[in-house]
Amino acid sequence: MPGRVLVVEDSAIDRAMIRARLSAEYYEVIEAGSGEQALALAGDDPPDLVLLDLGLPGMQGLEVCRRLKSDPRTTHIPILILTASDARADRMRGLELGADDFLTKPIDDLALLSRAASLTRMKMMIDELLLLGENAQTRFLSGPGEAERFPDAHLLITTARPEALAQCAAAIETALGCTTRIASPDAHDLVEAATLPDAVLIDADLGTGFGDADPLRLGARIRSRAKTRHVVSLLIVPPDNAAMAARALQIGFSDYIASPVDPVELVARIRLQLRRKSYADRLRRSMQDSMIHAITDPLTGLYNRRYANVHLDDLVERCRDRGAMLTIMLLDLDSFKSINDAHGHAAGDMVLREFAQRLKKAVRSVDLVARIGGEEFMVVMPEAGIAWAAEIVERVRSATAEQPFRVNASGDSCIVTASIGYAALQSGESSLELIERADRALYVSKNAGRNRATFAEIPHAGASPHAREASP
Repeated sequence: MPGRVLVVEDSAIDRAMIRARLSAEYYEVIEAGSGEQALALAGDDPPDLVLLDLGLPGMQGLEVCRRLKSDPRTTHIPILILTASDARADRMRGLELGADDFLTKPIDDLALLSRAASLTRMKMMIDELLLLGENAQTRFLSGPGEAERFPDAHLLITTARPEALAQCAAAIETALGCTTRIASPDAHDLVEAATLPDAVLIDADLGTGFGDADPLRLGARIRSRAKTRHVVSLLIVPPDNAAMAARALQIGFSDYIASPVDPVELVARIRLQLRRKSYADRLRRSMQDSMIHAITDPLTGLYNRRYANVHLDDLVERCRDRGAMLTIMLLDLDSFKSINDAHGHAAGDMVLREFAQRLKKAVRSVDLVARIGGEEFMVVMPEAGIAWAAEIVERVRSATAEQPFRVNASGDSCIVTASIGYAALQSGESSLELIERADRALYVSKNAGRNRATFAEIPHAGASPHAREASP
C-alpha cells in the first residue's frame, strides 16, 4: 500500500536515487533539502513516512526528528533516519526521540522497501483510527523520552536460550517498569492464552531450537488472529540476515533487532512500540466510545431512537424474507410530568434509569430495548408471536407497577405505571406502519385508564383499525 514519503536529504544526487527507487514501487515522493523546509512540508500536508538524513546543513537531523515528534500534527508520522555511519550514540538518541530505525548509506533496497511498506501500513492504520475517533486527542500519552515507563505492560520473551536473554529482560523491567516473562518456544501458542501480553519478543537466532515452531510463522499467526492482532511483536534476527528481517516486516512484525542484542537498543525499540500501542489503543477506545454514544441514550444506557428505527427496518425486512414473526411494544410512563413537578427533575431521571433496568430484566436478551422519547420506550421482539409477546408485555407492566420507584437518596418513593401498545408484523407491512398500529394501541391504553396493555388487532378489509384492550 504505497503512500507519500518525504525525503529529507541535502544531496540532490542521493534524493534522486531514493526518489527513483520509491517511485518505482508507486510511492509519491516529496523532497526537502534542509530541516527547516522539511518541517514546513510535514506540517502543511503530513506525509506517511519521513526519510531523514542525519547530516543536514543548519538544523541537524536529530533536531528535526525531535521537532516532528513534539508537534501534534506530525507526532504519529514514522521516521527512518539515514546516516553515513553506524554510530551507536546517534542510533540510541534517534530511537529515544521516536525514530523507528536507521538505514546506513549506501542504502540497501530490500531494507528500504520493507521498512517503508511496514511503516506506511502502520501510519495508515493510525490515520483510519483518527478519522473514526474524531474527538480523540492526536498526541501520544506522553512525548518521546528515555524516562517514559509502562508499569501496566506485560512482555513475553519466547526463546530456547533463556539465560542469554535474562540480561535483556532485566534491562526492560528496570527501564520501562513493565513485567517480563521468559518462556520456551513450546509456549508459542500464545494466541490461545487467557491473558494476552502487550508485546512479544521472539528469538529467531536459534538454529533448530524452535523445532517445528517457525518464528516467522508464529509472528504471522499473531498478526492474523483478531484476538492478538494488536499485540506488539519484535523478532531477534541472526546477524547479517537482511532477508529474514525484511520478511518479518512483510508478514506483520512490528520491529526487529539484530543479534547479538544490545539491551539499551532493545529497550529503546520496545519503548517506541509500547508508546505507539498505547496511542493506538486510546484511539480505538475513543472510537468505540464515540460509536456507543452515537447509538445509546446517555441517561438510561438503552439504545436511542435513531438506532432503534434503523435496526427495526432491518429486522422487519429479515422477518419478511424468512416468514418469521416479529412484535413491537411501545410504552409510555403514566403521568410522568407529575413526578417531575412533585419531586424535581433529578427524581424523574432516577425513575427513568430504574425503569430502564426493570424493562431490560423483564424482556428477553434478544429483544431490542430503546428509549425513543422523554418517557417513551420501544421494545422490538423478533421471533415472538402474539401469545409469547403478551406474556412479555404483562411482565413489563407488572414489573413497573408492583414495586415503588425511589425518587431521592433519602428513600422516598412513588408508584409509577406504564401504558403499553403492541402489534405483530403483518405480511407486506412496513416498519412505519407497524409502529403506527402499536402507537394507536398505546393511546387506547392511555384513554382507557392507563396501567394496561392493548394489542393492535388486524383490521378487516374495508374496516377501520381498532384495538383490543387487555387490562391488567
